[in-house]
Amino acid sequence: MKNKLVMAMITVVLASECFAGCSKKTIENSAASNASVLEENEKEADKFLEMLDLIKVKDRHPMSLSGGQKQRVAIASAIASGRSVLFLDEPTSGLDHKHMLEVAEVLREVWDTGISVYVITHDLELIIECCTDVIHFENGTIADQYQMDAEGMEKIRKYFMQGKCCGKWSKSD
Repeated sequence: MKNKLVMAMITVVLASECFAGCSKKTIENSAASNASVLEENEKEADKFLEMLDLIKVKDRHPMSLSGGQKQRVAIASAIASGRSVLFLDEPTSGLDHKHMLEVAEVLREVWDTGISVYVITHDLELIIECCTDVIHFENGTIADQYQMDAEGMEKIRKYFMQGKCCGKWSKSD
């Protein structure tokens, strides 16, 4: 694999992380807050805010945003944290198709910089748009693992077509 998992650097990113205790922060500050060099990181934050369709609300308080905007701010904040590994839990939950595609593009770009990105999702479109590998968990164990090549693409499509992705099966199935 291109990126290596460094256990000491793992940070679990929760959607609410950037909103806790940020009553005086603006969106721009939330996305750049974890930076060591503010000016350089403001440029980087603006880049991701633009890509995530948030640049026009960057001076607003996070709590004044819609749910989808808050979700995208949390993603921008996670990216700006400077971590070498990101875990994103359902990063496109509640987003429309346009913003899901923007998130997918940003995640691909982040991955291209050498950051390992792990996405926990039930969103087939997001998987197809930006994931390179799938680790399929069932009942707390790895049930399957494969690359998103032609064979993997067919495998995941069949899985989703059976409706098993969303808890619609029983143990007897």
